Amino acid sequence: MRTAAIIPIFLLLLAAAAAAVAPATAPVTATAPATITAPAPGGAWAPMGEYRITGYSACVACCGKSDGITADGTYAPGFKGRLASAPKGIPFGTRLWIAGVGVVEVHDRGGAIKGRRLELFFQKYNEALQWGVQKRQVWIWKENG
Repeated sequence: MRTAAIIPIFLLLLAAAAAAVAPATAPVTATAPATITAPAPGGAWAPMGEYRITGYSACVACCGKSDGITADGTYAPGFKGRLASAPKGIPFGTRLWIAGVGVVEVHDRGGAIKGRRLELFFQKYNEALQWGVQKRQVWIWKENG
């Protein structure tokens, strides 16, 4: 009788653990980020379209090195906020808004980051793997003037 009572609890715990590591499947809104706080007065978010976004971390498997230093010299693991790697046409320090993620700041480059591709930095390798590759709508912050 005790075994019969333990099995449902075990299955409940197993399901909760699986849900904790499974990627979010909630729909991602593709509306403009009008409801978020602007990064600075005197600008606006401009749509860039859909991008292919790959997760990465400061590890040998992702970067070929593990020092955590980005292309512009930022120490990624200590960066406050979200960090992204973008093509050369998007300057360092540019703020992007990714649907379902929020505001990220460009501080890195990657050899495979060309065209409509970005990389999203994660503190841990397993978080980057969990993100995998996703397509999301992206906006760029444009200063007025």
